[in-house]
Amino acid sequence: MNSVAETPKKKLPPMLQQYLDYKKEHPEHLFLIQVGDFYEAFFEDAVLISNTLNLTLTSRDKNSENPIPMAGVPIGAIEGYINRLVNENISVALVSQVSVPTGKGAVDRELDRIITPAIRLLGNSSSDSQGAVVASIYFSDISINDLSRASEISLAYCYPETGKIIVLEDLDRESLLLNLSQLMPAEVILPKEIGGKKIDKRFSLLREIEKVSRGVILRFRNDNSCIGQSKQRDFVEIKGYSALNNTTRSAGRLLVNYIDEVTVSSKISISSFSYRKDGNQMCIDASTRENLELVKNQRTGSVKGSLFSFLDRCILSGGKRLLKQWILQPSAELVEIEKRNSTVEDFLSNTVGKKQIQKSLSCISDLERIASRIELNVVGPKELGLVRDSLLNIKQLISFVKKCETGNSNYISNFCADIEYPSLLLELLVSSISDEPPALLKDGGIFAKGYNLEIDKYVEIRTDSSSMISQMEDQERKNTNINSLKIKSNNVHGYFIEVTKANIDKVPERYIKKQSTVNYERYYTPELKALEEDIRSAESKQLMLEKELYEELKNKIFPFTSSLRELYQEISKLDVLISFAEIAESNGFTKPIISEDCILEIEEGKHPIITELLKGDFVPNSISLNADDESCMILTGPNMGGKSTYLRQVGLISIIAQIGSYVPATLCNIGIVDKIFARIGASDDLHEGDSTFMVEMREASQIISSATHKSLILIDELGRGTATTDGMSLARSILEWIVTQTKSRTLFATHFHSLTSLDSIYPQVVNYSVGVVDIEGEVVFTHEICKGVAKNSYGIEVAKLAGLPNSILERATELVTTITKENLTGDVSQLSLFEKNKFEHTIKNETKKDNKKKFLLEIENSIKEININRITPIEALNELSLLQEQINKNKDE
Repeated sequence: MNSVAETPKKKLPPMLQQYLDYKKEHPEHLFLIQVGDFYEAFFEDAVLISNTLNLTLTSRDKNSENPIPMAGVPIGAIEGYINRLVNENISVALVSQVSVPTGKGAVDRELDRIITPAIRLLGNSSSDSQGAVVASIYFSDISINDLSRASEISLAYCYPETGKIIVLEDLDRESLLLNLSQLMPAEVILPKEIGGKKIDKRFSLLREIEKVSRGVILRFRNDNSCIGQSKQRDFVEIKGYSALNNTTRSAGRLLVNYIDEVTVSSKISISSFSYRKDGNQMCIDASTRENLELVKNQRTGSVKGSLFSFLDRCILSGGKRLLKQWILQPSAELVEIEKRNSTVEDFLSNTVGKKQIQKSLSCISDLERIASRIELNVVGPKELGLVRDSLLNIKQLISFVKKCETGNSNYISNFCADIEYPSLLLELLVSSISDEPPALLKDGGIFAKGYNLEIDKYVEIRTDSSSMISQMEDQERKNTNINSLKIKSNNVHGYFIEVTKANIDKVPERYIKKQSTVNYERYYTPELKALEEDIRSAESKQLMLEKELYEELKNKIFPFTSSLRELYQEISKLDVLISFAEIAESNGFTKPIISEDCILEIEEGKHPIITELLKGDFVPNSISLNADDESCMILTGPNMGGKSTYLRQVGLISIIAQIGSYVPATLCNIGIVDKIFARIGASDDLHEGDSTFMVEMREASQIISSATHKSLILIDELGRGTATTDGMSLARSILEWIVTQTKSRTLFATHFHSLTSLDSIYPQVVNYSVGVVDIEGEVVFTHEICKGVAKNSYGIEVAKLAGLPNSILERATELVTTITKENLTGDVSQLSLFEKNKFEHTIKNETKKDNKKKFLLEIENSIKEININRITPIEALNELSLLQEQINKNKDE
């Protein structure tokens, strides 16, 4: 089949030539062009949509030597297909027919809309309730070989629905990557070139951007706008733009111009450029976000099982978007956190008021999204009806919020004092929009009765045409004294007056003959003709007038978009805080104490998600750290004991506290955390070709270079990816640096028991371990975190729980005892379980005593090499089978 490159343009019909013209102008998008009742994709786009949506791939000109691939979807189902494509990170552009096909000449088509992963405002579905970030980056100057040596880097980003651009300037490489890992933008816009130097993905910094922002789409654009003024916008008129430096202005223009490009002929309102102060938020990098499963779980990548999923009892789409933002960027401002806590407390003390507010919230639509669609001039009548209904419910909601006001300085009191209700907009919509407006303008019935008398007349004609004909018929019978007179119609002759032959002499002169039949004569009158024309033209006239009036109505509504957004954003905050109150009430959470002190005190804390899964069987644990006394906990114990869960639990409670929610603990006293680092679990990075140990060291480097005394560090099993001596030495050196230099609150879980001796060197270090109980020879893990050092790692006991055969476990126990007695230490050669030939050769050529020692070392190292946390059941059984075979063979020899 033909591809675009293989098809000479001159051989194509006009429709496909237009398709390729649009594709050349917007090569990053998958194009669908309207052909009658279908949207069709051609060439490579057809193959892509066929594979992605499992559609039948056909071809145009099937009898041709090189047919053109083609795949299509019905117009009526296009929105669902668009959503599926965009959810797969595929941008979609629609080219629609703007003239009626006549069979003569080409049909006129225009680019209708573009929908991208970050900018879905022109889509008719609001399925992406969590929102998406689109960002741009600009560099003041670059080295042709190293983009990271740019002297000045600026970042601009926004949630398109809000119309507000946030900017950061004077960034270095590390802070840029950290901010991107927090924001998780769906798309990042970059300049095509700076100072004549072309920018592309060969730069290492761009590969790092893709790495920290998993799934991000990088797009390159020219900064065509001159300072302060572009073809589309007067940037100087936008609040805050003039205060930006030149690099940040360029970043802002890149972002806004891309949004304008995607929104085709319309443009969204950009209300302001504003700086983000990094000190206002807790910094959470990409690795920590994934390890703590903040917005998706690690196993499946879905939202289910994440902190977001647990806390999300929001009713509004805006509430869900805001909750996600708060989780990814918890507040680091004491006043703000206390304000949120106080609001939650007020909602908890007024259950009736909370329920009334929730009832009103359930009847409020996504006003932020609709405001953007008003600005883009694509808002439908049904959406305006939703705005009207939402405003009516918000009026009621305001009265309910006032009942919950207690005088505390929080969001409830601010809402009651500062809310600006758009009464004029409500009056306009109530008077103009019908009770049940249509989704599409072409369906008619947009306006309320009384809004326009001419439309009312057309509606009356359309709905009461039979009654009007009946009234005329009665009047004609009365005027002519012909009781059998009837007014009828058919598709050929339209409306006519039918009179029997016997009554012809009574027919008045004003009747105009239309047709004769065997038994009847048919006539019409100027009045009947006029009524017929009114009836037949009423629909088209109504639609034409409604279209004209609807455009006028949208212009009247346009000035209210900013107030709609601000109102919805304030209501969304209440929605999130009510969600926190619901969670606190149903789970028995506690109000945290937040301070500026570097303290971390949690009593009977729980991992919120696992506690919910275990239905109350979760074992709570406590912690007490502070920067002045005990700032570092070394945690030892078996893998199955719950060390990783404990570390995650502490991290999650800290985040939950700083987003303003109550926490899963009986007492929680937390000094504000500026940054949180969670290196939990080992994994390699196949995409970058990095080993597990390289990933460990890179993350450790990030921690020690970024952490401060106000940070929280959670490390699990550092240094296990290399030889024992190297790993233990690195782990100790890193830990000593944290204790003496960064002085962060730190939880350090390890199997290197020698590290526990640091408590005698550094008073900041305290040892804790996972509780283990021996019941009649059976080891039971209590999952309690106890003061002191673990007696051993209980590796064999964990292996028993994993289902290893008893013969293996018994032999391993013998080996551990022997090795312990002989005090075998140091770095020994590690022979693989699978190097069978080498192993047998060694056995045959050594003395019996040396043979036994060698065999013991091989078994010990083989057991040590088994990573129980990462091995699959099948892999475990295979390795155990080989191990058992070696042991049995050794006994036989």
